[in-house]
Amino acid sequence: MIRLLSAILLGLSATLAAANDAPGKAEATIRAKLAAAMKGTEITAVTPTPVPGLYEVLLDGAETAFVSADGSYVVSGDLFQVAPGKGLTNLTEQKRAAKH
Repeated sequence: MIRLLSAILLGLSATLAAANDAPGKAEATIRAKLAAAMKGTEITAVTPTPVPGLYEVLLDGAETAFVSADGSYVVSGDLFQVAPGKGLTNLTEQKRAAKH
């Protein structure tokens, strides 16, 4: 599972690194595309992640998804950072914990 998620994120980051969209433009694009594709779902927040071109999207105030800057790709689940000597750090869980 973690290998699959890592492979997907690596592929997305390589593809999206060339996008260089400004965060405001990317947020507007993401909101528009998701609103059209997911009618009735509230897009609570769109924030940049440490991965270039990848944004964290909070849906209905509870579910987290990761979306490409152009709004064309969505990955559901948590974002992990690989840290040499430290293993994996769940960045999504850290963010959730900080809000409580």
